Amino acid sequence: GTPTPSRVGGDLADAAAFALSPSRAQIAFLRRGQIWIANVAAKTVRQVTNLAEGLSAGVPTFSPDGRWLTFTATRGGLE
Repeated sequence: GTPTPSRVGGDLADAAAFALSPSRAQIAFLRRGQIWIANVAAKTVRQVTNLAEGLSAGVPTFSPDGRWLTFTATRGGLE
């Protein structure tokens, strides 16, 4: 059957660059320059990076097995 849409816990109004895990159990996304992960079933959201001031995470990508999350980090400005 067709999966039924459901809400993930927390407000995602300021979230961007979503990536769905291969199992569709987790969604990684950017918020305020950091990477967060939402657990679809548990409807929980948690921050997974704590990059230093001036660094911003790039678009997250799950590994094919869903165990790892890759991303780039860049500094703002003209560096």
